[in-house]
Amino acid sequence: MGIFSKDGKTKSAVLLSAFSVSLIVVFAYFAFYMLSAGAVAFFWPDETGGFIAKWLPPSLVSIVASIPWAILLFVMRDKRVIPAAFVFLLVYTALIALFVTNTYSGEERSALLNLVFIYLGLPAFWGGLISFGLYSAFFRNRTPR
Repeated sequence: MGIFSKDGKTKSAVLLSAFSVSLIVVFAYFAFYMLSAGAVAFFWPDETGGFIAKWLPPSLVSIVASIPWAILLFVMRDKRVIPAAFVFLLVYTALIALFVTNTYSGEERSALLNLVFIYLGLPAFWGGLISFGLYSAFFRNRTPR
């Protein structure tokens, strides 16, 4: 977490802002999934099976839903907030997966873990990849305004 500290001290304002933004990101992804579910179901047939059929449609939705956050990265004053928000999403994913693993068993666990990783893990992964990539490419050596 070197980008979230200054002079060896953690920047609590950045972490608090990132936590707040991460909650907004969760609701924004949920809304985007709800709005795009019909289009994805229309263009992607259910008959296909396997890895690609299961992971590609939600990955595409996650990538498209990450574009506004990537644009917001160029507008925000402190550029570290968006990548940190996606770190929080990964933490949420891990905590929920841990809860599901310890609480449920058998088919329930498998089904719930699939839901967690598809609807929270994929946005955290793709959004984090895009935001950290953009941050590293454009803003890494700049100091916040």
